[in-house]
Amino acid sequence: MDPSAHTYLGIRRDPQFSPGSVERDEAIFRSVCKALRERGVHVSLCDERDLCPDIAALGYKAVFSMARSHQALEILSRCEQGGLCIFNSPLSILHFTRARLVEMFEAEGIPQPATSVISLLRGEKPEEGFPLWLKRGDACAQELDDVCYVATPEDLGRALDGFRKRQLDEIVACEHVKGDIVKFYGVEGTDFFHIHYPTRDNTFSKFGFERLNGAPQGHPFSVRKLKAAADKAAAMSGFAIYGGDCIIRADGTFAIIDFNDWPSFSPCREDAATAIAKRIIQIPRDNNHA
Repeated sequence: MDPSAHTYLGIRRDPQFSPGSVERDEAIFRSVCKALRERGVHVSLCDERDLCPDIAALGYKAVFSMARSHQALEILSRCEQGGLCIFNSPLSILHFTRARLVEMFEAEGIPQPATSVISLLRGEKPEEGFPLWLKRGDACAQELDDVCYVATPEDLGRALDGFRKRQLDEIVACEHVKGDIVKFYGVEGTDFFHIHYPTRDNTFSKFGFERLNGAPQGHPFSVRKLKAAADKAAAMSGFAIYGGDCIIRADGTFAIIDFNDWPSFSPCREDAATAIAKRIIQIPRDNNHA
């Protein structure tokens, strides 16, 4: 590394945190680096597994990171607490697990399905009726069994046993909402916002669960209101660079069913990279004038 007061550090995501999306995650990372360099920014790169504990002393102007390992996030959190500007906030990623995001959405009135967080260690079971979804609450989905569609009591028993065998405790349970699945991508603090229908556009699906809602019916809804809700979630969570999924009901209301830190932006990569680069560059300047 050859940092200077004008160098930004980019941290790649480890492949284990990109199930089925290694090339896509690498592609958005490269596109952001390219967009930053086109704007005269010096960029230094490293993999999250190679992140050194003393990076705060190396003089980087800011960091943009796709890291998700606990070790890397702990290192970056200490740097963030010391005043280093980091996208997305590692402190936020450590704190806002799926379970905490659900609680924040509930507290702040961000639309989501009927949802609860249960503890397997305490023997709790979901109160939502069938069908429902169960998701690991401590992190984003990393393998197929981290998200389970549950239609019967037998499905429920198998799913809970699977979580227990992997020594997971907090589980998010939410109702299955009928309607059109819409994926969205955004960069909070910018005008950038992209939506698409994965089952209509035949785009990449991590685990293929979208098929359970069938072909989209084209229910009309307010993209402006969805962007406002997503930007609010991003601002409150610290996930300025975000993506997610929502269900559009027949009456035009929507429920956000997933909200993620720094997705691959596959359907809109170049436009997203431009918005991300602008966002990364702007905040250090804002801090200098604070």
